Amino acid sequence: MGKESVSTNFPLASRKIFAAALVIIVVGLACTYAYFVGRTYEVRITEADLRAKVASRFPLTKSLLILQAKLSNPRIALVEGSNRVALGIDLELNLHASGNAEPLGGKADVEASLRYEPAAGAFYLDAPEIRRLDLQGVSEKYTPLVRDAVREALVHDFAKHPAYTLGLSNMKTAVARLVLRKVVVDHGVLILTLGV
Repeated sequence: MGKESVSTNFPLASRKIFAAALVIIVVGLACTYAYFVGRTYEVRITEADLRAKVASRFPLTKSLLILQAKLSNPRIALVEGSNRVALGIDLELNLHASGNAEPLGGKADVEASLRYEPAAGAFYLDAPEIRRLDLQGVSEKYTPLVRDAVREALVHDFAKHPAYTLGLSNMKTAVARLVLRKVVVDHGVLILTLGV
């Protein structure tokens, strides 16, 4: 039995077509890059859009040692002139050590920054800081536990769910997803400046 050899030689015409197609693709990519370099694009997100996206994930629950916390009714406010988002959250707490059969209440005011993940084209709320904790019927000795439970619930949720995702509806957005240049709140609108 003889071995059949498969020829890997392409006819000259096929090689020329392949080379021409490769040159066209490289030139096309170079032209696209040259067109977008130095240009910026703005994405504007209203407070209402952000509120709707974040609110859809609530209520959140977190159990920590003797505490069970339920976070609900998020209220969003964009912090003017910054890249921060403020959240007001209602709390329902069950402390198993307090002997209370009914849930205790409270409110938390939280601020978070925005983090951009270019590969996903997604913006995440990040690094939540509890600015104020107003608790009714909760002993002061449990305040650090409540603070930790609220922060952990938010960190976990924020890491899993983007606050906003850029669409791939057009070439400009797809290319602009590469680099976030600036994030600022101006007149109640979150302005994301992107570019190559």
